[in-house]
Amino acid sequence: MIISMEEKKLLECMYDLQQKHQLGKDVFEYQDLQNSSGLEEQEFELDLHKLIENGFVYILNNGKSVLSAYVILTKKGETWCQENLT
Repeated sequence: MIISMEEKKLLECMYDLQQKHQLGKDVFEYQDLQNSSGLEEQEFELDLHKLIENGFVYILNNGKSVLSAYVILTKKGETWCQENLT
């Protein structure tokens, strides 16, 4: 499997977050920033290409708390990984 530098950076970011917060699955809830009229939450398996192609706010939920952390992933911006513990 050949991955780009962007994918590698994203993988490292997600791995670090998983290790830090002891997350067991690559399951995320996300809010679609492109749809400002109404935010929809969905759960899906981690899809690298989908993450990279779209600019979303991804919220990590480990099941123990409502929001354990969030990570901001943007394609064009400089911020690929940012977390906030609640």
